[in-house]
Amino acid sequence: MQINADGAVTVTGWLRCSPPVYTFEYSVGVIQQTGSGNSVLSQREILPCDGKRQRFAIVVAAPTDGVFIDGRADVGIYVGLYDPMAGGDLALEDSVSTRLKTR
Repeated sequence: MQINADGAVTVTGWLRCSPPVYTFEYSVGVIQQTGSGNSVLSQREILPCDGKRQRFAIVVAAPTDGVFIDGRADVGIYVGLYDPMAGGDLALEDSVSTRLKTR
């Protein structure tokens, strides 16, 4: 994961889903002892569910209190999906401990 010049962190990953399911929300959080931040977006079809592996890059703004620094960080990702056939929401969640590096 990289720390951008403006102090934000770019989180990258991959998602694969297939129709008729579609994505409608994501939330990403980055936590360090020196600062934390998150990014949330809600809208239909944030990433396409076309059966292909999709790469995403989500920017988490610089913390309002503290800063992101090179070193260990905990990252959590939530992707909300909707299945119209089942008439309900699905959720994908993952977390990882990783290292942040200044770009």
